Amino acid sequence: MKIQNGIQTCLLRMVLYVLMVLSGFILLFFHKKLTNIVIDEVFVLKQSSPLFKEWSNPSAPVTIKFYFFNWTNPGDFKNSSIKPKFKEIGPYIFHQKYHRVNITFYKNHTLSYKNNKTFHFQEQGTGLSMNDKITNMNVISTIAVDKARKWNFFYRRGLSVALNTMPYESIRTIDELLFNGYEDPLLKMANYLPFLNDVPDMEKFAWFYMRNGSADFEGLFTIGTGLGNTTLGTIYRWNRRNKGPYPGKCGNIQISAGELYPQNIKKDKLEFFFSDFCRKVVMEYNGTTMWKGSEAYKFVGGVSYLDNGIHLPENQCLCPRKCLRYGVVDFSVCKFGVPIYLSLPRFNKADPFFRNEIEGIEEPDDNKHGMHLIIEPRTGVLLNAKMTIQINLLAEPNPQLSKFKNIKETLFPVCWFSVETRITEQLEAGLTILLHLPIIFQVISVVLIIMGVVLCIRTLYVNKKKTQQGNNNNRNKFSHIFNDEIIPLKTEQHKVNLKGFD
Repeated sequence: MKIQNGIQTCLLRMVLYVLMVLSGFILLFFHKKLTNIVIDEVFVLKQSSPLFKEWSNPSAPVTIKFYFFNWTNPGDFKNSSIKPKFKEIGPYIFHQKYHRVNITFYKNHTLSYKNNKTFHFQEQGTGLSMNDKITNMNVISTIAVDKARKWNFFYRRGLSVALNTMPYESIRTIDELLFNGYEDPLLKMANYLPFLNDVPDMEKFAWFYMRNGSADFEGLFTIGTGLGNTTLGTIYRWNRRNKGPYPGKCGNIQISAGELYPQNIKKDKLEFFFSDFCRKVVMEYNGTTMWKGSEAYKFVGGVSYLDNGIHLPENQCLCPRKCLRYGVVDFSVCKFGVPIYLSLPRFNKADPFFRNEIEGIEEPDDNKHGMHLIIEPRTGVLLNAKMTIQINLLAEPNPQLSKFKNIKETLFPVCWFSVETRITEQLEAGLTILLHLPIIFQVISVVLIIMGVVLCIRTLYVNKKKTQQGNNNNRNKFSHIFNDEIIPLKTEQHKVNLKGFD
């Protein structure tokens, strides 16, 4: 019975060890496919996934730095022979915190959400204050001058009288210019004058008015979850529409929302939709770099992003209002038709014309005044990002308004800002594990194969030893019986016979 139990135990162990070896070979030959399965399961947005938790409440730090251009000679504006002079002041540093709200899942494997962002000023150590005052072109007056081109004589006359009582410049605090806003006489007159009839009802003006703490500023996004036929992070609707405000192909929004990118990034170009611009941003591949021991792709803002049809005819739809020289793009469609133009900070990479028309702007540094994304190509995870943009206001002469009749067309730099973020150490550690899954699977497979083979050999050896030992024990037992029982009986019998014989 014991022998049978031993044989059964040995067979069970052998089966187990053989399965270990087979599992090792399966893992060795299919480790890439298993890696893909794991990564595909991780990179989807569903309520139970770790990615959804991080995406809905991001842990990555976001720092925003604002720089303002202070106009130092507004009194010379009427003199076209004197260039406007500026002094750059900053940085005014903010930490941004944000989370997704109103998240709704749909049966077609998409979800909708809004971004709720708050900005916290970091005053300590900067020597700067939100009460610092900045002088620049009067934004509301410039907008009114531009809108008045389509008015009748009586409306223009009324505006001209109002403008004659106002200076060209506006002096406001950083707090007023950024978020809290300021009142303006022309805004109060908006109910009676048509020049702001296509602008939402605003009691105050600020470049980012009502944005701090608002979930409505950037709009409603509908993106793919990565399940079904959807692509993770791709926008399918923005404010319930499948196109942006720009005409033609420039209104395409069915690309990444800027936080989640598709897997297996190519060394080509990368596109994402930036709601602040109401348009896509095209980044071009700029080389491969190493990030914590792993290969990563670097993308930078290229010709396509800054061009408005000069180099790429298909980009002409990006300037429906008025095309300027290369490096400055029309922003009016996104901001109610007002004459706002975007560029890189300090007119980096733009036509030298813009810098030559003003004074006081230092030479740009592409490392500081450029933009880049660093992405892990296999998973599409954003490792590091820096976005920079400069807001410019175009002041143009209007022969129908006496105060602005003879001014020189000037592109006023208002401010520029950078948005920087990078992956956290915790997320980086998780990404490292995912990227090393093929190696991990191969190591596990080799360990399983070696352990299975060794244990099989050991089991066979031990079983053989036990069998030999059992055989030896049986022989010894048989010999013992023969010597101790059979021979003595014969001896006794012999003795008895001898006695009988006597």
